[in-house]
Amino acid sequence: MSDGQAYYDGLIGQGYTPEQATQYTQQYYAGFEPAVAQVAPVADFQVEQAHVAEVAQEYGVSPTQLVDTARHFDANADQVLQQSELQATAMQMTSTVAPTAPAPMAAAPMAAPMAAAPMATPMAAAPMAAPPGMAAPPGMAAPPGMAAPPGMAAPPGMAAPMMAGAPMGGMGMMPAPAAASGGGDPLGYVAVACIVLTLVFSTWGVLGGTWLVPEDEIDGIEMHTTLRGMYVSTDISEILDMFDATCDEFLELSEKDPDSDLPKGTSCDGNNMIVEMNFSEDCEDSDDDDMCDLAGAGLYGSITLGLAVAAGLGAAVLIIFNIFGIGALPVDTQKFGFIAGVAAGVLAGISVLVWYLMLPDGGEMNSGLNVWLTITGAVTGIAAGILTKLKGNPSA
Repeated sequence: MSDGQAYYDGLIGQGYTPEQATQYTQQYYAGFEPAVAQVAPVADFQVEQAHVAEVAQEYGVSPTQLVDTARHFDANADQVLQQSELQATAMQMTSTVAPTAPAPMAAAPMAAPMAAAPMATPMAAAPMAAPPGMAAPPGMAAPPGMAAPPGMAAPPGMAAPMMAGAPMGGMGMMPAPAAASGGGDPLGYVAVACIVLTLVFSTWGVLGGTWLVPEDEIDGIEMHTTLRGMYVSTDISEILDMFDATCDEFLELSEKDPDSDLPKGTSCDGNNMIVEMNFSEDCEDSDDDDMCDLAGAGLYGSITLGLAVAAGLGAAVLIIFNIFGIGALPVDTQKFGFIAGVAAGVLAGISVLVWYLMLPDGGEMNSGLNVWLTITGAVTGIAAGILTKLKGNPSA
């Protein structure tokens, strides 16, 4: 038997159709034509026509061509085309990706007999030869995807098909499991947590929060400022007891008093009188320099922090998609997640700096909780971007 014929028989044994086997063999042995009688004619095979019709309809192939090709998939060589052999044939016939032609086999007989159980792809019983310098161990088929002889490029595609979970010729070869998608380095999940913290802290700072608080606590008075205004709650229980009135009644009497200097926006909450001030409105009404400085600091701090929220939202989407391996975005999620995360952190830090530098001089107020949370958000945003760059999933 010629080397070309042995190589052809090896491809047939690994599950290639005759047309594919001929095509790939001719790449290594120019002018090769397979021997006419490689398997028994169709008339010598037993086959259930009902199985043929069912499989042909399922895979959309010609019943006649299915039976003719299935001769090469008679795994146990019993000349009975079982339904599993017909299905294996149909799957190969409808494959849209051409398999890679394995390198030729060594000219040595198979060491182990063929397994008797039906398999999706039969092994060729003929000895196989390899071109010079490409010897395979006796009795073992050369693995799919092996480099072709010098100067000959192997055709692109996939390795020779084999029935999932079935041992090959007693050698116990199993198909390699598919690589799991998504899920990078564990530190990638830390990046997700960091950017979520940045987004939460920045949003909280824009919507309200405690930015300035009094240096010393005063009994019965709760006071703090947000970026855009001030909140003061005063317990007036003792005064109400003197007048034997409720807070709402006291507030109504005070509004009727022309000498009352209660600020606009005063309300009641039980026995507490609540005053809520807006720096911008009070600046326009009073033209007070300190109030206008507070209004300007809050305005520019809010704008910058709002940009940080927008960048944090984009960064959260990009980083989550990258770390969890979701390829739904047509961008490099690792690269732009890094950029957006760092941008969100830097903008959050700048918002605190701008707000602080524009505050009026003096005053007896200290930085509140949201100042420190926003600074923390700046750090976590930058950390999220860097972790995504270093530990994220590379994407195109």
